[in-house]
Amino acid sequence: MTASIFRALGASGSTVISAGGGAGPGMENQASMVFNRKQKSVRLNWGAVPGQAYRVQYKDGFSSGDWIDVAPDIVAEGTAASVSLPKESEERLYRILVIR
Repeated sequence: MTASIFRALGASGSTVISAGGGAGPGMENQASMVFNRKQKSVRLNWGAVPGQAYRVQYKDGFSSGDWIDVAPDIVAEGTAASVSLPKESEERLYRILVIR
């Protein structure tokens, strides 16, 4: 599995860290994270391969325990995929796994 890791730093900004490549061949570093302050949510966007399945996971800091799955898995319908999630913590890490 390959992954892109996103580190959410509060409500006003974000840092994108890519680890282990991107969503597929030629897709490295094509990922972003957008905060919506009004809806208190975060949107993850990434380059995708049509028909490819992805699993989004999170944890609340580098020293936290295991990664937690965000259900359900996402199957890309085109060359981009995204998911909106509630912003529940001041610092949260997200990663996107290619699963099939």
